[in-house]
Amino acid sequence: LTGGGDVVSQNKAVRYDINGWKEDLDNLILGRWYHGCTQYLKSDGTRVNLVCGGWTGTVGSQMSSCEENVFGSRTWTRVGNMLSALRFHSLVTMYNRVFLVGGNDINNSYYDRVSELNTETGQWGQEAFLGQERGLHAVSVVPLDNIWQYCTIIHHGEVPIPSP
Repeated sequence: LTGGGDVVSQNKAVRYDINGWKEDLDNLILGRWYHGCTQYLKSDGTRVNLVCGGWTGTVGSQMSSCEENVFGSRTWTRVGNMLSALRFHSLVTMYNRVFLVGGNDINNSYYDRVSELNTETGQWGQEAFLGQERGLHAVSVVPLDNIWQYCTIIHHGEVPIPSP
């Protein structure tokens, strides 16, 4: 659990498991809320917690910065910035690929963009478009077999999905 909705909790980072509280981590470098977070594995097998973007609570204060925490350690390290300063976006890891979906920029415009993080270089690249702007949404990975019958394929800017 990272960040929060007030000045007191916006820097907090806490680790929980299925049994509840595990430990307090060091504070985030930059306090934030309405940010995205996910976890992925580096090529050497290291598990990484990633926090990107968000808002400090004042008008036009969306952030582009990202921080990572190596699982098992308490500290946070600055890593590459997102392509734009955003809040209300989602991060998701699928087949160990990290994607940023949608968001809201400093002009209060919503995005339909999907960007991918190169986990080796820390750089973000634009990959595809959703076809509709999104913000304050959730993203989750579900087996395609469970939803295929409800899908309509749009053939512009598709992100290839590898087989599991």
